[in-house]
Amino acid sequence: MFYYKNKNDKKKRILAGAVAVIIVLAMIASMVVSAFAEETQGQVQAKSYDLKFNKKTTGVFGRSVSYEGISLEGKTYDEAVSEINEYANDRLTRYMQLDVLGYKYDYDGSSFSTTWANPDVVSQLSNMTLEGNLIEQYKKQKDLDQSPIDLDLQFTVDEDAVRSTVAEYTSHFYKDPQNATVTRENGQFVVTEGVTGVSFDTDAIAAELLAKIEDFSTADSIQYSFPFTETPPTYDSSYFNFSPTPLGSYTTTRLGDEPRTNNIRISAQNLNGNVIYPGETASTLKMFHDVTEENGYQMGLGYELGKVVPSMGGGICQTTTTLYNAVIRAELTVVSRKSHSMIVSYVEPALDATVDYKSGLDFTFTNTLNYPIYIESYVDGDSVTVNIWGVEERAANRTIAFTSTRTTDFVWKDPLYVQRVDDVNCKVGNVNVVYKQKTLTDPHPGFTAQSYKHVYIDGVEQSVELLNTSVYGPASGELIHASDCTIQARPNEVPTGSSWATLPNIGIAFTIDTYTLSGEQWPYYPY
Repeated sequence: MFYYKNKNDKKKRILAGAVAVIIVLAMIASMVVSAFAEETQGQVQAKSYDLKFNKKTTGVFGRSVSYEGISLEGKTYDEAVSEINEYANDRLTRYMQLDVLGYKYDYDGSSFSTTWANPDVVSQLSNMTLEGNLIEQYKKQKDLDQSPIDLDLQFTVDEDAVRSTVAEYTSHFYKDPQNATVTRENGQFVVTEGVTGVSFDTDAIAAELLAKIEDFSTADSIQYSFPFTETPPTYDSSYFNFSPTPLGSYTTTRLGDEPRTNNIRISAQNLNGNVIYPGETASTLKMFHDVTEENGYQMGLGYELGKVVPSMGGGICQTTTTLYNAVIRAELTVVSRKSHSMIVSYVEPALDATVDYKSGLDFTFTNTLNYPIYIESYVDGDSVTVNIWGVEERAANRTIAFTSTRTTDFVWKDPLYVQRVDDVNCKVGNVNVVYKQKTLTDPHPGFTAQSYKHVYIDGVEQSVELLNTSVYGPASGELIHASDCTIQARPNEVPTGSSWATLPNIGIAFTIDTYTLSGEQWPYYPY
């Protein structure tokens, strides 16, 4: 009986111990359930489920651990590090394609020195996994719920590299709009169509592209097209339907010796082919280019301080005067024009124009028409011609003419000729110069003249407009003669335009008489 009693007591003790364990476990479960019930009732079941007796929760991240808002729940530390590194690498090597006017260029993040600025931030995860028994894991999870961990991965971009790349493309592809232009070939006009301009807002493009690159929330490729603005040319080919005859044309003759003729030829070649668009002001000196030996110009006779002297480019004023007369016949607007200091022989008074390369004195005019003009100029034999081509908008029954009037008497310099003995060119006993003298330069009278523009409708004069008032100074001529003779000279007025006149434009010829030293008229001897 004693053995049996003891046996029952032992069973009772074992049963009581089991009940105690169950009660303790129930109490622990009750504590867990109670703790998780602090939050909303709807979350109790899910959170209680997380704390089952399961070794899968050990060594992995629980709730409230993330990077850039991406949860790491259920991942081991190594898995998390690998995932974050892959995330960063995807952004550092992000593919980009830039489209500039249809031309495509490939880049990636490294092209702009994209870097991960704080990779050490991952070390914060080293002790964030759930470890220990159920209670320890629960306490760590509670701490994380109170202070969540979200790693902020910071990336940087070399802004200067982005801006430099954008500036390089916008500079390369920038184009100014170019008007249509024209050339004259074999008597026909050949029109080249204009070019549409392309421009970019470089700063705005750089800012927009930079914002896309700095958006590291995605690793998707960047496809970026440069916005641009197109500007069509102001004048297309339709503006070059030129009329069959020039708007203005003029020719002058008496080009002079070879150096002077060369200078007129070079200046005419440089003038030829210039296109002046509506509203543009043309500079004659600019069209002539630098008047230097390097550009083909030579020393030729020109005016300086009331004398005819050799000067670089001497003769280009004749091209200028020819241009001026074509300009006024095309009825373009003259901006600046100055007459010569002395009368010229190749155009009527007050209808000349001069330029001076050294001082910058220029002849300029503005195209005040509605269409571009084309300047054609050339030398042919002893003449230079300038034609101004364009679209004729003037009435067919309207014509214009220009006249010149001398308003003061001639004033002559004393002496009329500066004389110099030169037996080399005027040999005694061997007459190789007519009358044993040779004129080097002609005298010039001083006087004032005015030019006028006349407008006719159906041949009837409608108006007369004063164009210029020009004042010309007198200058002595220069000649040489042999030592065995003397010279006397005087000016003579002859019909204006006479071919044998020295100054046909004002009707002046010079009589030069040669006398022996004894005072007798020197006879004429042929060569």
